[in-house]
Amino acid sequence: MLFDGLGQRLDDLGVPEGQPFLISPTAEYDVALNRYFSVWLASSLWNTQAAHARVLRTYFDFLWFGRGRCDWRDATMEDRAAYEWWRRRDDNGPRVEDTSWDREVSTVNQFYLWAIEQDLVRANPIRQRAAAAWSPRRRGADGSTGRQVPAEASHTGPRREVKWLPPRSYRLRRNVGLSGFDANEMRGEPSGAGGRRGTQRTPTR
Repeated sequence: MLFDGLGQRLDDLGVPEGQPFLISPTAEYDVALNRYFSVWLASSLWNTQAAHARVLRTYFDFLWFGRGRCDWRDATMEDRAAYEWWRRRDDNGPRVEDTSWDREVSTVNQFYLWAIEQDLVRANPIRQRAAAAWSPRRRGADGSTGRQVPAEASHTGPRREVKWLPPRSYRLRRNVGLSGFDANEMRGEPSGAGGRRGTQRTPTR
C-alpha cells in the first residue's frame, strides 16, 4: 500500500502526535513544507493548524492533479487563476462562497509569504496590490516595507465594522454625538430657572 509504514516514518522524523502534516500523492513527506506546521504554526490552536492543512491540501492537490503534477514550489499566477476559476466559477467545481474563498486566499498567501522568507520559493503566485493607507506595514521579500495585500479577495464578503478616525473627527464625534455640542463645537450656557439656553456660546477645545 502507498502509505504503509507511514506512522513509523513520522515517528522517525519526530512529528509530534496530533500535529497536522501533509503527504504528497507519491507518499513523500516534505520536511521543508511541513516546517510550516511544526515551526510557524506550532503555537497556534490545533483547529487553526488543521484548517490551514485542509486549505493547503486542496490547493496542492489541484496543482498536482489539475495542472500536470505542478509542485507547490513552481506554482505561477496562471496556476492560481485556474484554481480560482475551478474553485468559484466552474460548473463542475465546488463553487465556494465568497467568504470561504477569502479565507483560502488569506491562508495560501500567508503560507507563501512564509515560504519566501524561508527561501523555499522565489515568488508568490498570488497577485498583490497596494494596501490601504491605514493597514499595517509588512516587510516584503526584497526587504521593502511597502504595504501589500492579496488582490484575489472577493471584496464582497462582510466588512469589518472597525472605524478609524483622525483626531479632529474623533473630537467632533465625542463633542457633538456624545456631549451635545453643535457642529461648530460650541456649547450654550443655561440661563434662568427654566433651563433655557442663553445666546452666549463659548468655544471648546
